[in-house]
Amino acid sequence: MKRFNFNAVRTSHYPNDPHFYELCDQYGLYVMDEANLETHGVRGLLANLPEWSGSYLERAVRMALRDRNHPSIIMWALGNESGTGPNHAAMAEWLRELDPTRPIHYEGAQGDPTSPDYKRWNQVDANMGNPTDRKYVDMISRMYPRATELAALAKQDQSGRPIVLCEYAHAMGNSTGNLKEYWDLIRSEPRLIGGFIWDWIDQGVTKKTKDGREFFAYGGDFGDKPNDLNFCINGTITADRKPKPAMWECKKIFQPVEVAAKDLSKFLFVVSNRHNFTNLSALKGSWKLLANGVVESQGVLPEMSVAPGEQKEFSLAMPTSGQANSKAERVLRFEFRYAKSPAWGVEGDVVAWDEFVSSKLTKSNAESSTAKGSLSSDEKDGLAVVSGSGFEVHVDKTTGQISSIVRNGKNVLASPVTPNFWRAVTDNDRRGAKNRKLVSDPWKTALGNAKLVSMDIKNSNDQSILVSVEHELNSVSAKLKSTYQVSSGGEIAVEAELETSENSPPLPRFGMTMGVAAEFNRVAFYGRGPHENYWDRKTGAALGVYEMPLAEVSFDYVRPQENGNREDCRWLKLFDTDGQVLRFDGDPTFSFSAWPYTLNTLDEAMHTTDLKPAGFTTLNIDYRQQGVGGDDSWSFRSAPLPKYQFKQGKYKFSFRLSLDKK
Repeated sequence: MKRFNFNAVRTSHYPNDPHFYELCDQYGLYVMDEANLETHGVRGLLANLPEWSGSYLERAVRMALRDRNHPSIIMWALGNESGTGPNHAAMAEWLRELDPTRPIHYEGAQGDPTSPDYKRWNQVDANMGNPTDRKYVDMISRMYPRATELAALAKQDQSGRPIVLCEYAHAMGNSTGNLKEYWDLIRSEPRLIGGFIWDWIDQGVTKKTKDGREFFAYGGDFGDKPNDLNFCINGTITADRKPKPAMWECKKIFQPVEVAAKDLSKFLFVVSNRHNFTNLSALKGSWKLLANGVVESQGVLPEMSVAPGEQKEFSLAMPTSGQANSKAERVLRFEFRYAKSPAWGVEGDVVAWDEFVSSKLTKSNAESSTAKGSLSSDEKDGLAVVSGSGFEVHVDKTTGQISSIVRNGKNVLASPVTPNFWRAVTDNDRRGAKNRKLVSDPWKTALGNAKLVSMDIKNSNDQSILVSVEHELNSVSAKLKSTYQVSSGGEIAVEAELETSENSPPLPRFGMTMGVAAEFNRVAFYGRGPHENYWDRKTGAALGVYEMPLAEVSFDYVRPQENGNREDCRWLKLFDTDGQVLRFDGDPTFSFSAWPYTLNTLDEAMHTTDLKPAGFTTLNIDYRQQGVGGDDSWSFRSAPLPKYQFKQGKYKFSFRLSLDKK
């Protein structure tokens, strides 16, 4: 927790093992200690029955008497999801009388019918905060509020009490998106004191298939009925204690140091110390200048004495030597590490980082094929064939899709280059009341129901041939135009334009997918990484050049779902065992993912063990996906933020594909 910049834990929904508090005392974690109380099924019934008052009070007494001497505990919580009533009030007053030093929390205390505003707040829209929490709690608390609701709550409540999110950012499966938006809001309003992600760890149990393969089992895997849900598989780390990709987003958003550019052209910056007690001099800073993703120069920052909560301006004298490629995209990155590694730290761990693009990538400085040669087109066996020196590109005349890319007699494609409007559903999609339509969305079958309107082939100039294709997607009231411009050097410029209408359903994804021969088993890319990241969860992924086995691109969530994406990619290379390189260049950027199984297999599987290998790699090149990292709270209660959704209108993206030797 400390290594990933977490600083608080809520022991939901009962006091924890005594050793846990000892560790929190030692390492410095704030704790909200919570009573062993939840009456979820009957809501507030028992909280209002006098005969249950002793049982309620007993839980508060036991918790406080056992744990009160731990300095890590900074507040008491009365339980969870149990309605509200005099029994809760009795717990609160007993705790306050015993221990006046710690504030009282209980999310269920909201909704006071004696408040003059109660009826008014309950008759307005969901963007109103309804600040009518009982007086026996010392803070306003909410579960999974929309960001707009949280902002409204801070303005509407006049009690002066702090506001906390006792649960938010539901971390089940591929999730925890929009975290930056929450924390931009929290840091803009002093009364918003933070929040607790649900929850810390996947509670999976190791089990083996009949053929001996291990997997993490969950409800329903033991013959238990009607329990068939993975609702305990919702942690930020896996059951075997490995960080999920979203953990790196948490670490970045929660980092205790921030660098902002005051004037990037003059390399003038402002550093902020978010620590509550530690001077910034306890950390040592460094900088790197990357050219097209590769470190070009680097250095150390002078020691900075910045008090907790304070800021300081500093400037950087950038070296001019060694910058031979003036057209390169340059990224300046600052990193901070502890000068003396703390007890919970690992030597060299980056505690905080920020980066700035000082010169952007353009078409003029992106790599491109310059090879020349003869080019011709022909038609045979239902295919349009574009031929050049040592290569052929085949376009199926019935589908309008690139079906083969042949280099020296070898086809690198295992399945066609196909427009793609669908992504595999995530756990939160399946659970989300507002997102259930996504599971049976007509975009899933839109291309299969499409009508090929036209296909045209022409020489655009002496060095290229252009194939233009138009589809009508009648089932989703949309139109698709695709072009493939094949150059004499073997490069294919792919462009797709999608036009949706007011009758089109929300679009989950817009991109291209294809099957790549299994011999391509290693990948390198210049983009955000190295771990999985998404449009609404990419702040914690740094720009750089990364290389890895193709098998490490995907991430196996316990329940199979959308995974493995990398955002803002400038280029992507796939290497095969014979030294060939399948290269993709953005115009200017794209996102990609790669799986050893098909999208259909991924979408329909129930366990990782159900993912049957396809025998080839499914490669997705995307313009954008709907915000799969999460939503503005949890899709069970609300839909993704508008900025992470497609709007009605036209969408266009393009990339270049080429095949070369290493």
